[in-house]
Amino acid sequence: MPSVQLVAGQPAASPGGYPPPSPSGFGSPEGDLPGQSAPPKQRSRGLIAAVVTAAVVVVAGAVAFGVPPLREKVFSLFSSDEVANPVTSQRDNQGKAGLKVNNPIDVALADQMPEPVGPPAGFPTCPSGMQTLSWTEYPDGLLLVCGSEAGDFAVRVEGSGDQVSDAVELSFNDYGYEVRLEDGTVISAYLGGALVTTAPTIGDSHTVTASQSWDLRSGAVGPAPTVAYLPPCPGETWPISLSVWNGGWLRVCGAGPGQASRLDFYDDLLGEGTASGVEASGDGYCGTTADGTQACVNRVPALVKFAAGAVLIQQRAVGMNAFAGQVSGGAGQGTGAFGVPAPADTDRDQVRYLVEILDKSAGARAKLGPAVTATAACENVAGQVDTIRSIADNRQELLDALQLTPVDKVPGGSGLVAQLTEALEASLGADLAYLAWAEAKRDSGCAAGAGQSYYDTAGGFDTRASDAKRRFVDNWNSTIAAQYGVPALEESQI
Repeated sequence: MPSVQLVAGQPAASPGGYPPPSPSGFGSPEGDLPGQSAPPKQRSRGLIAAVVTAAVVVVAGAVAFGVPPLREKVFSLFSSDEVANPVTSQRDNQGKAGLKVNNPIDVALADQMPEPVGPPAGFPTCPSGMQTLSWTEYPDGLLLVCGSEAGDFAVRVEGSGDQVSDAVELSFNDYGYEVRLEDGTVISAYLGGALVTTAPTIGDSHTVTASQSWDLRSGAVGPAPTVAYLPPCPGETWPISLSVWNGGWLRVCGAGPGQASRLDFYDDLLGEGTASGVEASGDGYCGTTADGTQACVNRVPALVKFAAGAVLIQQRAVGMNAFAGQVSGGAGQGTGAFGVPAPADTDRDQVRYLVEILDKSAGARAKLGPAVTATAACENVAGQVDTIRSIADNRQELLDALQLTPVDKVPGGSGLVAQLTEALEASLGADLAYLAWAEAKRDSGCAAGAGQSYYDTAGGFDTRASDAKRRFVDNWNSTIAAQYGVPALEESQI
């Protein structure tokens, strides 16, 4: 039987010359969410169960594998040595062929990885002496990968039906792992098991999202609704992010973390779309569709948003968020702006997050008035320049944070954030004008009239900011503060 080889983390070629299992889109015949239009497909089903153990032979002089970092520590469990020419272990006492293992992960590093999350009730367990490395529950069945520090591995794959086949090869790689079965079928798990592709030797490959999963390298995913068919990722790319929410999904394809090339989405209000020219943006990715809609996904806080130019069309808090090379997350997981815990996808917690980022950022901005007064009096003007610059930076940070603040569960949340954004943009204009004025004062030795035009410009921005702040505060106090029991605000606090 032909073998499957992986070279430096690239997808393996399937037996019989079948193309490698496409790092494709995903689908679920029983899915809760629709996907893009798919051609009719025939899918083979069968009970596939195998538990096999392999002693891994390490070949000296091989290279180490790892996932390039995106923005935080990346968990890499590949062994310090590569099994460059993996060998098949001896047949077990039942006469079954052993398991060939490519690029084994180092199980000894498990204590440095995310906290284990156990599988649902009724899930198979690992053989004695082994620990769980990855488990995935998806509409077509389940996957379980086990290992020991001694270098033994076991795989269990189950599907619906009554056919049984043994796993003969397990290959770990940068985007997950692949299991080849005795009949030539290759099953690939991406993004910590968030989606699973089954590629039979005959017929089309089929990819589904997991309802829930856990992986030693990336943590827990889900529970989340499953998703209908998606088109495959193009060429030599595979899924590098997957976001699912109630009513939609967004998937990014690329050659690796930070190397995005295509973005696909579905939203129950906006429909389906595809964006090319996708680029890394902040803590996520953004792309633009042919009709000009910009679609962006952010890792933490877990958020998808759609916009036309500067106008926000829709935003979605994401319940399940998986990014290649990063610990999986979702709404309520991780830390957002100003060190504030990211909000869960509930109205009250989204309000809590907005209140806290406003509160955390307020202290720095309160220094503007005294700095302007001191500059006018020519008191330590160089120091006041530094103070005003830090205030402008703080205001810009808050504006950036607002663009990634989930408020889709809050009644009128998008309008509220738009009002606050208008106020802060005007205030930032004033900050920058005051900064230019203070710099002119400093550079001229505090000459009379220096930078006066900047000072006058700042006054105009102040007037606009005050009007916008008043509208926001009136809205906040009459709706949010009254409904959610949070503090009322004053214009001076914004």
